[in-house]
Amino acid sequence: MKLTAFEMHWLLTILATIYPSNAHPRLKSGAADTPVQHFFADVFATAPWLPLLGIRAAIWVITFCPLLVIGRFSRFHKLPEPDRLRVIETLGHSNLYPVREMPMLIKTIGGMGFASMPDVQKQIGVDVAVDMPAWAQRNEVRS
Repeated sequence: MKLTAFEMHWLLTILATIYPSNAHPRLKSGAADTPVQHFFADVFATAPWLPLLGIRAAIWVITFCPLLVIGRFSRFHKLPEPDRLRVIETLGHSNLYPVREMPMLIKTIGGMGFASMPDVQKQIGVDVAVDMPAWAQRNEVRS
C-alpha cells in the first residue's frame, strides 16, 4: 500500500500544522523543513495494511472535515494556518473517540518520523543514531 501524491501532500500539510517551524528557540526546523515524506514512504512500504488504513482514513477525514468542524467550505490544506489549528484542536476534543484520536494518530506517527531526523535531533541536543535507516540518511533540512 502506498500513499498517492495528493495524499502525501495532504499529510505533509497536516504535519506542518502540528509541527511548525520555529516552535521553540532550539528547534528551528518544522516538519515542512524536513524530508519526513521518506519516513512515511518507508512506513507505507513496510507496515501491515490495517494500521495503514487507519492512517489513510485519518488523512482523509482531516482533509475533508473543515465544513463540519469549523464551518469552512474548504479542504484542510487550503485553509490559512489559524483555521488549520482550529480544525486539529476541535477534532482533538470530539466526543467521538475515533474522531478524537485521528489527529493524535497523525501526530504520533509524524512525531516519530520528525524526531528521528538527524538534523532535528542535533537541534534538540540528542546524539544522532549511528545506524540510521535509509530514509533518514536522505535527510536535508531546508533553511
